[in-house]
Amino acid sequence: IETVSKDWTMHVNERSRKVYYKYEEGLKLMSCLSEAVVEAPLIHVISLFGEIDMFKDWFPNVTQCGILKTVSNYRGLYQCQ
Repeated sequence: IETVSKDWTMHVNERSRKVYYKYEEGLKLMSCLSEAVVEAPLIHVISLFGEIDMFKDWFPNVTQCGILKTVSNYRGLYQCQ
């Protein structure tokens, strides 16, 4: 992530991963922007977003996930709680 606007707050800044977040004005939502080095074939990483409903099984403290808006097969607005 080369340029991040001042609206984002840095949460993690490590060599192999960066995580930013921001609260959305007027909404009870938080957006997350992340960059990570993943040593796996790209198709495996992209496939994760085809299984967004299973994130709750893979990530700690996530109880539910879903797709709010689909832009393309692997791009959209996702919600995790």
